[in-house]
Amino acid sequence: MRYAILEVSTKRNGRDVKFQTEVPQIDGGLTELAKFAGSEELAVEWVNSHLSTDAGNAARPIVRDGKETETDEALIGKAQVASKGYVPRGARAPGVKARAGHFDELMQLYGSGASQEEIDAKLKELSQKFGA
Repeated sequence: MRYAILEVSTKRNGRDVKFQTEVPQIDGGLTELAKFAGSEELAVEWVNSHLSTDAGNAARPIVRDGKETETDEALIGKAQVASKGYVPRGARAPGVKARAGHFDELMQLYGSGASQEEIDAKLKELSQKFGA
């Protein structure tokens, strides 16, 4: 078992609150997952729960963002096909908004007169996070 750093953002009393936390990561395959979950059955239950959520998340924008000229029924049909055919594809990359926020932080460092060491540390952090 290893731990990775997760960037978390939420709202509290109308304010944006951002922080980092360590989260467990499985390195040893299915055996480690079953041990971590408590049993093979619990691991399968957990995976199936996440598959349901993720498949629903794949379907939702098809209906939400569909063209006004398409009927609800047509969009729902497309969404049902997408959710039924959902296959996990590994880790999700940070979204455009998250990447832009990190770029803004870097630009603030440049504009604030930060030392080269501070800028280099931020660049190193971002390169590790984004795999550059």
